[in-house]
Amino acid sequence: MINKSSITSDRLILQPLNDDHLDTLLNIYNSETNMKYIPNAHKKWTLKELKAKYHKFETYHEYGIYAIIFKESGKIIGEAGLFDYNNNAHIVELGYIIDSEFWHIGLGTEVCQTLINHCFNEAGFTTIIARMYADNKASVKVSEKCGMLLTSTFTDSNGKQGLEYRSVKPAI
Repeated sequence: MINKSSITSDRLILQPLNDDHLDTLLNIYNSETNMKYIPNAHKKWTLKELKAKYHKFETYHEYGIYAIIFKESGKIIGEAGLFDYNNNAHIVELGYIIDSEFWHIGLGTEVCQTLINHCFNEAGFTTIIARMYADNKASVKVSEKCGMLLTSTFTDSNGKQGLEYRSVKPAI
């Protein structure tokens, strides 16, 4: 898919997505627990639907989805993505899904901080957005640990309360 480099952290490799990752990611997507806080999540994904989702992002240079690989085991444990935000070349939206087996050990924070550093230091973005449901306490905590600030609230089409956090590249 998209040709970009892997991004590494202490415990993780964020690897450009390829077809070898799809079966594992499909299992992650088809876990109700994993998808609990994902807006508009399907209850049952097909490989065709997942491929179509990922295909949307393969033409953008710094945007796209990475497989999250746990270095210790080499296991794919989720995905992390950088997404267009209102066609603004300086702003990117960050999102991630981690298999529930790997929750509560700091990997969400590690993924987000790694992508924030990449966006500011390598990709040239000046602002990073993270949006989540208000009841997703873990993602709220991750955003705050990564230095993001709550900038707005919203209500989705189902009437569910959401939060938008932002991080702005520090002036040099």
